[in-house]
Amino acid sequence: MISVTEARAIVEQNSFSLGTEQVSLHAMLGRVIAEDIYSPIDTPPFKQSAMDGYACNTQNTNCLNGIILEGVSEAGNQLQSILHSGTAQRIFTGAPLPLNADTVIMQEKVKIENGILWIDPDNFKANLNIREQGSQLPKGALAISANTRLNSGMIGFLTGLGITHVLAYKLPSIGLLITGKELVKPGNELAFGQIYESNSLLLQTALQEGNFRVAQTLIIGDHWEETLEAVKQLTSTCDIVLATGGISVGDFDFVGKAFEASGVNTLFHKIRQKPGKPLYYGKKDSTHVFGLPGNPGSVLNCFYHYVVPCLRRIVGLKPLSFHEIFLQKPMQKKAGLCYFLKGFAAGNLVKILESQESYKLNAFVEANCLIEIEEEISELETDLPVKIFYFSDAWC
Repeated sequence: MISVTEARAIVEQNSFSLGTEQVSLHAMLGRVIAEDIYSPIDTPPFKQSAMDGYACNTQNTNCLNGIILEGVSEAGNQLQSILHSGTAQRIFTGAPLPLNADTVIMQEKVKIENGILWIDPDNFKANLNIREQGSQLPKGALAISANTRLNSGMIGFLTGLGITHVLAYKLPSIGLLITGKELVKPGNELAFGQIYESNSLLLQTALQEGNFRVAQTLIIGDHWEETLEAVKQLTSTCDIVLATGGISVGDFDFVGKAFEASGVNTLFHKIRQKPGKPLYYGKKDSTHVFGLPGNPGSVLNCFYHYVVPCLRRIVGLKPLSFHEIFLQKPMQKKAGLCYFLKGFAAGNLVKILESQESYKLNAFVEANCLIEIEEEISELETDLPVKIFYFSDAWC
């Protein structure tokens, strides 16, 4: 068995980008850009009004005498109007500021009588309610840095710059292999000795949170020929294969043997950790192959700590962030294994939840993080920090 640190390093050293492609912004939600993006225009592209009101020139107009209203500037005007000396112009939000205007007075702060605009001198000031050209971003300025995962706000921002396509990291093709003759699809009646199969949907939805999609899902029993054929199919057509179950040393654990028989190069098998000790990682050419335990609690633990870092490297995201925090209560454990515990963190304290067994998922209802207790530690007091990983950080 190897350490958690060694296993993480092996996964990192073997994870590389699959290249890049031009992608429409319509399809970029949750994807990672592979280039710095610079603004092709000034935004706003012209000086404009920030609200509905009246464009004036405070330098050549005496508001005490009343101001003659002359003309209208609306949003979408393609010709810039001219403000003549001693006049005001009706203007609307987003409309181009007339040439010679130096302020926009809010419509709530004026009175109009017979086409004459009256403004209190206290409100008649220059540079009010104007959006300067390039005040959001000047032409040529950095809009978004490379290796950023785009959200809806960023996509709206880039669309407002007139950008339609960006260079993005390619997404991997992912295949799932779910093994176990005891597994039954939800919606069917359970016979004695059977359990409902949850790992496929568990992994599909965990991947969807990161904007990854499963290309193939194979659910098989514990049979050698079927397992070998499934492994050959997935490793020849997918960039990443996630198998659950059948990776230990039981008489019906065929997955590891099928990996070897199909030409997968084993990079590690078994880690000094709990849960998920029998975790397997290997590669066949450029295809990443993970053999996850069968118990769903272990599956999700190994997914977050090893599969997520691999996926992040492939699509250009930075390494996972860990935080230091203090245990709510002291704990003891057996030295020699690194423990990953489901926890709930608030402020600078984290609570170790009940139901930590690898076959249980109910603690994930409350958990917002995984706590890492290093293998050499046997006792931990509340005044010493522990490392935690927030689930919400997985795809940031």
